Amino acid sequence: MAQYAAENDGVLDTRDAGDRARSDIEHAIRAHRSDNVVTLDFSDVRAITVPFADACLGRLLTERVAGFYESHPIVLLNANEDVRETIGLALRYRNLVALVLGNGGPPALLGADEVLEETMNAALELQDFSAIDLALRLNLTPQAANNRLRQLLRNGALERERVNPRTGGREFRYRVPAAA
Repeated sequence: MAQYAAENDGVLDTRDAGDRARSDIEHAIRAHRSDNVVTLDFSDVRAITVPFADACLGRLLTERVAGFYESHPIVLLNANEDVRETIGLALRYRNLVALVLGNGGPPALLGADEVLEETMNAALELQDFSAIDLALRLNLTPQAANNRLRQLLRNGALERERVNPRTGGREFRYRVPAAA
Protein backbone atom coordinates (compact mmCIF):
# COMPACT_ATOMS: atom_id res chain seq x y z
CA MET A 1 0.00 0.00 0.00
CA ALA A 2 3.08 2.20 0.34
CA GLN A 3 3.08 3.04 -3.38
CA TYR A 4 -0.43 4.49 -3.10
CA ALA A 5 0.35 6.33 0.14
CA ALA A 6 3.45 7.94 -1.39
CA GLU A 7 1.27 9.56 -4.04
CA ASN A 8 -0.66 11.51 -1.41
CA ASP A 9 1.66 12.16 1.57
CA GLY A 10 0.73 8.93 3.37
CA VAL A 11 -3.03 9.30 2.97
CA LEU A 12 -5.17 6.81 1.07
CA ASP A 13 -8.27 8.65 -0.07
CA THR A 14 -11.04 8.65 -2.69
CA ARG A 15 -13.08 5.78 -4.02
CA ASP A 16 -11.37 6.03 -7.43
CA ALA A 17 -7.93 5.56 -5.87
CA GLY A 18 -9.30 2.59 -3.90
CA ASP A 19 -10.65 1.05 -7.12
CA ARG A 20 -7.23 1.44 -8.80
CA ALA A 21 -5.44 -0.11 -5.82
CA ARG A 22 -7.90 -3.04 -5.74
CA SER A 23 -7.39 -3.65 -9.45
CA ASP A 24 -3.60 -3.74 -8.98
CA ILE A 25 -3.94 -6.12 -6.04
CA GLU A 26 -6.24 -8.42 -8.05
CA HIS A 27 -3.64 -8.60 -10.84
CA ALA A 28 -0.96 -9.50 -8.27
CA ILE A 29 -3.20 -12.17 -6.71
CA ARG A 30 -3.75 -13.82 -10.09
CA ALA A 31 0.03 -14.11 -10.44
CA HIS A 32 0.39 -15.82 -7.03
CA ARG A 33 0.47 -19.56 -6.62
CA SER A 34 -2.63 -20.99 -4.94
CA ASP A 35 -2.59 -20.96 -1.13
CA ASN A 36 -0.04 -18.13 -0.94
CA VAL A 37 -0.91 -15.59 1.73
CA VAL A 38 -1.46 -12.13 0.25
CA THR A 39 -0.09 -9.44 2.57
CA LEU A 40 -1.00 -5.78 2.27
CA ASP A 41 1.54 -3.62 4.11
CA PHE A 42 0.30 -0.31 5.53
CA SER A 43 3.69 0.78 6.99
CA ASP A 44 3.81 4.15 5.22
CA VAL A 45 0.09 4.87 5.47
CA ARG A 46 -0.76 7.64 7.95
CA ALA A 47 -4.50 7.69 7.27
CA ILE A 48 -7.15 6.09 5.10
CA THR A 49 -10.65 7.23 4.25
CA VAL A 50 -13.74 5.01 4.44
CA PRO A 51 -14.41 5.42 0.67
CA PHE A 52 -10.88 4.19 -0.15
CA ALA A 53 -11.09 1.32 2.36
CA ASP A 54 -14.50 0.26 1.04
CA ALA A 55 -13.54 0.45 -2.65
CA CYS A 56 -10.24 -1.36 -2.15
CA LEU A 57 -10.56 -3.73 0.81
CA GLY A 58 -14.33 -4.01 1.08
CA ARG A 59 -14.74 -5.08 -2.52
CA LEU A 60 -11.57 -7.22 -2.52
CA LEU A 61 -12.68 -9.15 0.56
CA THR A 62 -16.26 -9.42 -0.76
CA GLU A 63 -14.85 -11.08 -3.88
CA ARG A 64 -12.75 -13.39 -1.71
CA VAL A 65 -15.82 -14.46 0.27
CA ALA A 66 -17.69 -14.99 -3.01
CA GLY A 67 -14.99 -17.48 -4.02
CA PHE A 68 -12.80 -15.52 -6.45
CA TYR A 69 -9.69 -15.55 -4.25
CA GLU A 70 -10.63 -18.13 -1.64
CA SER A 71 -7.29 -19.95 -1.93
CA HIS A 72 -5.42 -16.76 -0.98
CA PRO A 73 -5.78 -15.61 2.63
CA ILE A 74 -5.45 -11.81 2.78
CA VAL A 75 -3.61 -10.38 5.80
CA LEU A 76 -3.06 -6.70 6.57
CA LEU A 77 0.28 -5.66 8.06
CA ASN A 78 1.59 -2.70 10.05
CA ALA A 79 -1.55 -0.55 10.11
CA ASN A 80 -1.52 2.17 12.76
CA GLU A 81 -4.44 2.55 15.17
CA ASP A 82 -6.29 5.16 13.08
CA VAL A 83 -5.95 3.09 9.90
CA ARG A 84 -7.13 -0.03 11.74
CA GLU A 85 -10.19 1.79 13.05
CA THR A 86 -11.17 3.18 9.64
CA ILE A 87 -10.72 -0.17 7.89
CA GLY A 88 -12.75 -1.83 10.64
CA LEU A 89 -15.63 0.60 10.03
CA ALA A 90 -15.60 -0.03 6.30
CA LEU A 91 -15.52 -3.81 6.76
CA ARG A 92 -18.23 -3.85 9.44
CA TYR A 93 -20.57 -2.13 6.98
CA ARG A 94 -20.18 -5.14 4.64
CA ASN A 95 -20.12 -7.77 7.43
CA LEU A 96 -16.52 -8.65 6.58
CA VAL A 97 -13.42 -9.14 8.71
CA ALA A 98 -9.69 -8.94 8.07
CA LEU A 99 -6.73 -10.05 10.16
CA VAL A 100 -4.19 -7.30 10.86
CA LEU A 101 -0.73 -7.90 12.33
CA GLY A 102 2.27 -5.83 13.31
CA ASN A 103 3.03 -2.15 13.94
CA GLY A 104 3.46 -2.78 17.66
CA GLY A 105 -0.23 -3.51 18.15
CA PRO A 106 -1.66 -6.88 19.00
CA PRO A 107 -3.06 -9.04 16.21
CA ALA A 108 -6.64 -7.94 15.59
CA LEU A 109 -9.65 -8.93 13.58
CA LEU A 110 -10.95 -5.74 12.00
CA GLY A 111 -14.69 -5.48 11.44
CA ALA A 112 -15.46 -8.35 13.82
CA ASP A 113 -18.08 -8.54 16.53
CA GLU A 114 -17.18 -9.62 20.08
CA VAL A 115 -17.88 -13.30 19.39
CA LEU A 116 -15.50 -13.51 16.42
CA GLU A 117 -12.88 -11.45 18.28
CA GLU A 118 -13.06 -13.91 21.19
CA THR A 119 -12.71 -16.81 18.76
CA MET A 120 -9.76 -15.22 16.95
CA ASN A 121 -7.99 -14.47 20.24
CA ALA A 122 -8.37 -18.12 21.23
CA ALA A 123 -7.04 -19.19 17.81
CA LEU A 124 -4.00 -16.94 18.26
CA GLU A 125 -3.34 -18.48 21.67
CA LEU A 126 -3.79 -22.06 20.46
CA GLN A 127 -1.82 -21.49 17.20
CA ASP A 128 -2.44 -24.98 15.72
CA PHE A 129 -5.68 -26.60 16.82
CA SER A 130 -8.78 -28.63 16.03
CA ALA A 131 -12.41 -27.58 16.37
CA ILE A 132 -12.58 -29.69 19.55
CA ASP A 133 -9.58 -27.81 21.00
CA LEU A 134 -11.33 -24.51 20.32
CA ALA A 135 -14.63 -25.79 21.74
CA LEU A 136 -12.88 -26.81 24.96
CA ARG A 137 -11.00 -23.49 25.22
CA LEU A 138 -14.16 -21.40 24.77
CA ASN A 139 -16.57 -23.76 26.56
CA LEU A 140 -18.64 -24.30 23.39
CA THR A 141 -20.24 -27.25 21.71
CA PRO A 142 -18.21 -28.64 18.79
CA GLN A 143 -20.95 -27.46 16.43
CA ALA A 144 -20.77 -23.89 17.76
CA ALA A 145 -16.97 -23.95 17.43
CA ASN A 146 -17.29 -25.19 13.82
CA ASN A 147 -19.73 -22.39 13.01
CA ARG A 148 -17.29 -19.78 14.28
CA LEU A 149 -14.37 -21.41 12.47
CA ARG A 150 -16.35 -21.43 9.23
CA GLN A 151 -16.77 -17.64 9.46
CA LEU A 152 -13.06 -17.09 10.09
CA LEU A 153 -12.12 -19.43 7.24
CA ARG A 154 -14.53 -17.76 4.85
CA ASN A 155 -12.92 -14.40 5.60
CA GLY A 156 -9.33 -15.67 5.32
CA ALA A 157 -8.42 -15.12 8.98
CA LEU A 158 -7.60 -18.83 9.39
CA GLU A 159 -6.26 -21.64 7.25
CA ARG A 160 -7.11 -25.30 7.63
CA GLU A 161 -5.55 -28.58 6.65
CA ARG A 162 -7.28 -31.92 6.46
CA VAL A 163 -5.78 -34.64 8.65
CA ASN A 164 -6.54 -38.35 8.69
CA PRO A 165 -7.40 -39.41 12.23
CA ARG A 166 -6.65 -42.97 13.30
CA THR A 167 -10.32 -43.49 14.10
CA GLY A 168 -11.40 -42.53 10.56
CA GLY A 169 -13.73 -39.73 9.59
CA ARG A 170 -12.94 -36.14 8.67
CA GLU A 171 -10.86 -33.85 10.79
CA PHE A 172 -9.13 -30.52 10.22
CA ARG A 173 -6.31 -28.61 11.88
CA TYR A 174 -6.58 -24.82 11.93
CA ARG A 175 -3.94 -22.08 12.18
CA VAL A 176 -3.48 -18.39 11.57
CA PRO A 177 -2.01 -17.72 8.08
CA ALA A 178 1.77 -17.96 7.84
CA ALA A 179 2.22 -14.17 7.50
CA ALA A 180 1.38 -14.04 11.19
